[in-house]
Amino acid sequence: PFNDSGSTPSFACVTMPWLGTNDWFALTRYGARGLMYANGVFTYHDIEVAVDPFFAPYQEFLIVGKGSTGNYYYFAPGVYDRPAFTSDTYANVGDDSSTPFTECWFETPEWWAEEGHQVRVQKVIVDYVGWNTGSSANNRIDVQVTSLRPWDTSGVSSSATKTLLDSPGSSFSTSGTTGRAEGLFGDQGFGGGFKVRLSNLRGVAIRAVSVLLAEEARRP
Repeated sequence: PFNDSGSTPSFACVTMPWLGTNDWFALTRYGARGLMYANGVFTYHDIEVAVDPFFAPYQEFLIVGKGSTGNYYYFAPGVYDRPAFTSDTYANVGDDSSTPFTECWFETPEWWAEEGHQVRVQKVIVDYVGWNTGSSANNRIDVQVTSLRPWDTSGVSSSATKTLLDSPGSSFSTSGTTGRAEGLFGDQGFGGGFKVRLSNLRGVAIRAVSVLLAEEARRP
């Protein structure tokens, strides 16, 4: 732990050797947000409860203490390489419930065209694995495309959000079913680059995101 006042820890960081020798999780004191570095990737986590900076690795878990009540929680990033099932012992699809979170999302890194060309994403292809988690909520993937820095402006322009997958969990197996979802885009217009946001992710793991581009060497 690190101290900013010499007495009370305000920030703590522990390593997670079961994920990798250089992997770690950091948490601010009495906050509900954590930063994890695992497998060469940074991820941000909203823990939903304000916790103490006390947490320690145990087997494949982190034991996290909640200061106001004295409760303790498991954080198990290395146990399941899939969404949680309602039948799991150390996890659930929601916050101690069978209702999945709706805030799960991520964005791809920005991609910029060479030589100052303008590009427009016309199609997004998402390869995923879906599971029958036991939840009554459908497995889902929503997608939005943002054009970055269109010609003669420093702003951005985003497409409408489209639902590429919205299927009952019973359509998938408990061992994982590979699938592909596609959607047509273009209302975001041309830009010097783009990024893709995947949101409302439920019951799935994203394996690859591919796009079909239109490129304009001249200024549109």
